[in-house]
Amino acid sequence: MNALQRFERLVTDLLEGSVARALGARLEPVELARRIERAMDAGRRVGPDMPIVPNEYRVNVHPDDLACLGDAVEVYARELTVYVADVARERRCRLPGPPRVTLVADPEVRPLDLVVEARMAAPLHQPVSPAAPLDQTQRFAPVVRPPTVPASPPTAGECYLVGPHGRYALSQERTCLGRALDNDVVLEDSRVSRHHAEVGRSPAGYLLRDLGSTNGTQVNGRAIQEHPISPGDRLSLGGVEIRLVQEQK
Repeated sequence: MNALQRFERLVTDLLEGSVARALGARLEPVELARRIERAMDAGRRVGPDMPIVPNEYRVNVHPDDLACLGDAVEVYARELTVYVADVARERRCRLPGPPRVTLVADPEVRPLDLVVEARMAAPLHQPVSPAAPLDQTQRFAPVVRPPTVPASPPTAGECYLVGPHGRYALSQERTCLGRALDNDVVLEDSRVSRHHAEVGRSPAGYLLRDLGSTNGTQVNGRAIQEHPISPGDRLSLGGVEIRLVQEQK
């Protein structure tokens, strides 16, 4: 019995419950597993000894579809996480860290549809530089991207974006913020668009630019499309508050 067959058997057992029947009225549970498997294939990379596949998967579904799950959201997330590990093992692929699947309400996704975003994430216990500690949660964590050439420091001390779940050093010429996992700063909040805004860095300073977000971007309470920002400014991405701070040397 392969991983998908085991998951299908689990779904059959769960469908005997009223909560799972509600899910069945909206989405096919097995489709969740199949979409995750496709995302795994799309993110597959060549490793030193075996292929490497993404270990974190964010499943975006319409809020009405997610509401049908009720308390079963965590059950399906847990079983889909097991499914990811099973598929990777069957395909003789390596996961860069512990597998994780989350189901998230996304009003931008059509009803009865879903969008899976996959990324490779290192374990949280990896050492982090004391100058830029990250909170031990993945809700406000940088996604590993190809290295870029850093711009010249515009000020004497390093600047950071500080949010409710951690902080991120502005060490690149361009820092992207949004809900999608390919951003530098990932904000898991339905008010934030997938690609919400970006911070540009140059010798002249920092510039915040809205990327056509649904709920808008503000600086110190004022809506902006593009605006210079300085340490101490309060940024709002769809209502999610972030501050620009500078670490004194």
